[in-house]
Amino acid sequence: MHTLHLDLHLKFVPPMSEHGPGIVLTRRIELPFVPGPSIRVAGASIDQCPDPLGFSLEDLTWDIDREVFLANTTLVSHDEPLAFVPATIREWIGLGWKLGSYHDTYVQPEEVDPDPEIQSVDDGEYERLEQLHTMPKTRRSTEFNQFFEVAHERRTQDHAGRTPGAKESCPCPTSATPNSSSVRPSVS
Repeated sequence: MHTLHLDLHLKFVPPMSEHGPGIVLTRRIELPFVPGPSIRVAGASIDQCPDPLGFSLEDLTWDIDREVFLANTTLVSHDEPLAFVPATIREWIGLGWKLGSYHDTYVQPEEVDPDPEIQSVDDGEYERLEQLHTMPKTRRSTEFNQFFEVAHERRTQDHAGRTPGAKESCPCPTSATPNSSSVRPSVS
């Protein structure tokens, strides 16, 4: 037998978007064969639909560590009255589906303890570097200012289609000065 952890995305349109995640239910299914992306899974034990339309297996993945197949499927219900949505969800739960996703059992990246050695090396350097380009020129290092000027020069040359090294005025918009022709006189 092959284990499949299947997430069912229920989408009630409207008020939900057909392109959003919807309400996610999950369940474990034992299959006597290796599932493929072209197969559809149907049965009274997982669905109340009398016809064997089945669920297509989207994003089919084999988890080597857990030795299970993972997949998603979607069911879109159009124009179902909002008052019926909780009862519909209860019907799915009554068939053995659970609220949530198989993704909930995986450790999220922010939950993993980072290596203490990496933390001690950073000492807030990343945050400082992230804000470096917004600082006044006098508060930045000479190396960064040189890099920033070269990067700005190349960007403006690329933008204007100029060849590197040509000294021309910057085509980037600058703030208007009171004597500039771009300032419109006020009309009284």
